[in-house]
This record gives sequence, C-alpha cells and structure tokens, in this order.
Amino acid sequence: DLRESFSESYKQVLEAKSTLLGVLEEFRKEDSLLYTEILSKGVKPTELRNLLSELKLRTEGFREAATSYLLNSYEAKGLSRLFQLFYLEFDWSDDKRMQEEELESCIEFLARDEHLGRKKITAALRKVNIEVPKSANIFQEGASANKVLNDQTRSMLFEHFKERSVSRTSSFRKSFSKKPKESVDFKKMLPWFFALFLEYEFNSLFKKRQLFRFHLGIPFEVNQKGKEVFNPQGSPSGLYKAFLSNTSSKSVDFRMVQKSLATYRSSGFSESLTLESVERILSSTRELMQVDNLSGITKKTMSLEELLPTIAALVTTEISWNTSTTNYEIEKYDSQVHWNAAAFAEHFNKENLHKEIQNLCMNSSKTNRNFLIIAVDSALKKFNPFTKGPVAVYVVDSLKDYLEGSTFDLPRILSEDDISKRVYEFSVSIGIELFLYTVLYPQQAELYKTFSLYESKMQELNLAIRSNEVKKVIFSKNLTSVSNAKSAFKEPDDQEIKKVQLLNRVMESLQEENPRTKEVTEETEEATTETKHFKESKDSEDSEDSEDLEEKLTHLQAQANAIDLNCQKRRTSPEIEIESNALPNNKEINPQMLLPMLENSRINSKDVKELRQHLRENGSTSKYSDVFKFMVDNKLKKLKKQKKEVVLEDYEEELDFTPTKEFYDRINSSKPKDDRTCGCVTF
Repeated sequence: DLRESFSESYKQVLEAKSTLLGVLEEFRKEDSLLYTEILSKGVKPTELRNLLSELKLRTEGFREAATSYLLNSYEAKGLSRLFQLFYLEFDWSDDKRMQEEELESCIEFLARDEHLGRKKITAALRKVNIEVPKSANIFQEGASANKVLNDQTRSMLFEHFKERSVSRTSSFRKSFSKKPKESVDFKKMLPWFFALFLEYEFNSLFKKRQLFRFHLGIPFEVNQKGKEVFNPQGSPSGLYKAFLSNTSSKSVDFRMVQKSLATYRSSGFSESLTLESVERILSSTRELMQVDNLSGITKKTMSLEELLPTIAALVTTEISWNTSTTNYEIEKYDSQVHWNAAAFAEHFNKENLHKEIQNLCMNSSKTNRNFLIIAVDSALKKFNPFTKGPVAVYVVDSLKDYLEGSTFDLPRILSEDDISKRVYEFSVSIGIELFLYTVLYPQQAELYKTFSLYESKMQELNLAIRSNEVKKVIFSKNLTSVSNAKSAFKEPDDQEIKKVQLLNRVMESLQEENPRTKEVTEETEEATTETKHFKESKDSEDSEDSEDLEEKLTHLQAQANAIDLNCQKRRTSPEIEIESNALPNNKEINPQMLLPMLENSRINSKDVKELRQHLRENGSTSKYSDVFKFMVDNKLKKLKKQKKEVVLEDYEEELDFTPTKEFYDRINSSKPKDDRTCGCVTF
C-alpha cells in the first residue's frame, strides 16, 4: 500500500532529521561554551579580535540565518548535488563508496582547527557513542599524536556505519575471485555526515566574510563583548576609501559609483577585477538606482551605508570568478550563494526583516493573506535573492494565531513574533525533510511534496505574485523589484549564459557536416533528386540559400548585440564615456572576450583555429560586425565547396551567390531592440 510505504519511509526520515539536528545542536553548544569561557577570563578584545566577534555572531543568530540561507537557496536536488561533491572529495578509489581509510581521512581533515576543530568532531563522535581521548597520545610522535581517531575508535566508527553484507548465491560468489572492499552504508551515515557538511559550509562563510570586510573597507573595532562597532577614528580602506575620495556627501549617485569603481580598480585590482566585471557591477547598480538610460539622471540616490555592502558583495563575487577555476554556470551560482550569505546573513534577523515587512505593508494595521504572503516573500528575497520554494506561504500559515476574520493583525505580529525564526523552522523541517527524501527515497520525494502540501503552496505563491497586490506594492513604494523580480545574483548569471550560448552558436556555424562522410547507400537517391532539381531551378535555390544564410547570420548578430552591454550602454548612456575612466573610450568594447572561450574550447577544427588567429591579430581593433563578416566569408566559401562536392559529378557550375554591400550593411546595422539590465539588492 502506498500510504503504508510512505508512512514507513517518513518515520525513517524523521529519525534521520533528529540525528542531524542533534549533531548541529552539539556544535552550537561548543561555540556557546567557548564564547562564555573567553568572556569569563576577561581576555582583551585586541588579543582575540576575530575569534571573539565570530563567536558572538555564532551564538546570536548567524548560525540559524546562514543555515536558512543555504537550505533555501537550493532545490532539494541542488542541495544533494552540493553535498555529494563534498562527499566525493574523500573518495580516493573513485568507486563512489567510502572505505575505512577514506572515512578516517575525512574525519582527520575536518578535525583541523581551520575547519570544524577537534572539539566539534569529538562532540559529533559522542552522538554515535564513540568516546575520543581528550588529549594527544603521548606514545606517538608528529602528526599521529594529534589524530582524533586511534586504531580502536576508527574501527568502532567504521563498524557503526559499515554496510551490512547481503547474502549471495553460490553462483554469484563464484563470479568474484576477490572479496569486495567493505564500505560505509551511505544512507545510514547520511544524517550524521550531512551535519558535518553543514558545519563545514558554515565555517567557510566566516572565511569569506573576512574577505568581504577587506573589500568593504569600513573600519570596525570589537568591544568587550565581541560586538563589532564602527570606529570613526580608524583608517578607511577598500571600497569605502575609494568612495570617500570621490565624494564627501552622505548620498551617492550613479556617477559617483562609476568614479569610485574606477579608483578602486586602479588601486591594484586591474587584473582580478576586469572591465567586463566592472560593467556587470555598473549594470546592476544602474537598475538599482533607477538611472535613466537617455538622460543619465539618477532617480534614486542612496546613502553610502545602504549601497556600499551591495557593491562590495558584487566585487568579491566577480573577483572570485576571475581568480578561480570556476568554469561552469552552476559553479558560479554556488559561488554567488556563498558570497552573498557571507556578506548579508548577519543582517537576516528579526529587527531588519520586520522593518522591511512593515515598510512593504505601508504601516497598515490590517493585512489580508495574499498581501502578507507577497510582503514576506519580497522581504525574504531582499535579504536572499536566491530564495526558492513557498517559504512565505508556510510562514503565513504558521501565523494563524494573529488572524482576525480574513485579515492579520500586523502590529501584533511584528511586536510579539519573530518571522526570522519561523523561516529557520521551515528550513529545518520541510527543507531538510525534502532533502532527505530526495537522497534516501527519491521515488517518494514527489509524494512527500503532495502530502506536505509543498506543491499546492508553491502554486499559491505564484498566483499571489501574479496578482494585483504586487502592483500595489510596486507603485506605492516605487520599488525596483519585488518577489520574483530580477536580481544581480541569478541562477546562473544571465550575461554569462548568453555569452556561452553565443559561443555555441559560433561553433555550430563553424562546424559543417562533410557530405562525403555520409554513407553512399543512404545518399544516392537524394543526390540524384537534388541534382535534377538543381539543374531546373538553380537561381531559385541560390536565392533560398542566401536567404537562409542571411537569416542565420542576422540571428547570430542579434545574439551578439544582445550580450554586448558595453556597446549598448554607450549608445544610450553617454555619461559613461565622460565620467568613467574605468572603461575604454572607444564606441564599442572589442569582441576579444570571445578569444578565451575559443582557446578553452575542446573543438579544434580548422575554422576555429582561423577564428582564433583572426581575433589575436585584429580583436583589439575589431567590432562584432567585423568578426561576423569574417565568419560570413568563411561560411560562404564552405557552402560553395560543399555544393560543388554534392553536384560536381553531374553539374560542374559553381554557385554564383556572393554577399553584396547591402547584405553586409544589413548585418552591421542590426541593433538590440531593448535595454535590459540586471537588478540588485540593497541592505
């Protein structure tokens, strides 16, 4: 019976979730104990500045906010992919199974101080009834003396998670000359190991947060309790210093952003912060500040305090892309999620979230269900633009105690409740349960969505977003984005996708099938028919070929113009040329950015080599139209040669179609119809 099967699997999922949350709670206690210990000893903040402020954040909501951030930024399958990548890092044998020595290596790696540390690993081992000696082994030397596991505890841990042998038939046993290596039971170890993974991710966010603060450049000091406060006597650095050098005003307009980014880039980041990266940041900021494309007037000036963290988050993300081996779009999305979480998770608390909801609801005392769903969803996506799933609907459903008739008592909710905690509760209940179902019982994951009303609530959220209530929020608050509006942090980055799509189209246009590679038996009849038709209507076919070629090339040109935001902004925003020395002064950014993609491509045909050579020699002075003209010539030569090979035996005349001046003019004059930029999120 389906319900009985689901009921049994749900019990297993609840047990797994209980184990997972139990280990995470042990980690929280370890942080709290260390923070209390440091405060009780009266250690001066300057001696343990970073540790003290980090522990205070860990014990005052950052852990819950970061957990919500990560769990809500991925679908269940995406979270499973991220976890499996971590799991397979320790799979030396590359057999997708973890043996005893691999398990030991994993535990010792996580026990390092720069990751989870010995105390947290020891606490996690206690949850599976394994006691670890508190001190190092005095009978061993070097690294072995500091190992968490000894021979006995390693065997106990492996035995606890070991996959139980399954009885085999005699014929099956005879088919193997060697006994397969014993390995851990992935499903049994999953909840315990996933808790270690979440803590590892949580710890990595603090490392990213330090780099984010470096680029931010605002001087902070740590008080006696570990709280970071602004230090007006401190020396500004980073982006903060760059902005102060260009303006003394508290409010910032778009031209100041352009000048400040140019200043910061020239201070030692010209290689890691490329011109293309600067343009993406400016594109996001342009929409955020509602800059008029024609006049260049900034309609929404912002305070430096409000704008600077967003700029710093964009800068750190771009630099990480340019200085790492990140190639795939999903890797870039992972990078965006983690950098954004590192920068803004600490702001995801009751005070800030309630303030945003109150602002969206226009200080109304009574709010209907639909409008409250939109307000909560919009507020969540301001702090985390990657938010997926019907989080807002679940949160509103949990506020039924504040329901009076058909409306909610908003002042009571904002004063008595804590919506940030309700978001965390959703993350560790529905979010973790759906993840566990996806990994442990993938066949029943969709069934869980039905029984938990996940799908129906997702439909309700989508209907609410498309309703007239959204228009009320937009027009009343003059917001640039609510709920599902565009964000600078996309899954994945939109401009990067278009560039990859363009490269794919370039490759497709360069790679033509050779008719001689097709089987003669399959082509004889078609070639005869085609030859006869060609003799009867040569002019007509030439015309069709040229029209088809024009259509393909025009489409390619439109794709190139659509991604060429630099060229596009210079046509519509003349202030960039005048005000920003971060960008070159030519009318169109050169198309040389195609060259790295071509060089990294696995396609190494003669046509690709020719295009690479053309870009190396002329890329710095060429426009996209020049590149595509080069491609037109190559494509026409190939088309002529291809036609001759097909019909040469029966008809020896060549195609006489050649591109005219009007044809090139038509391609060169192609321009994008609209000006689309990415949005951004402020805090």
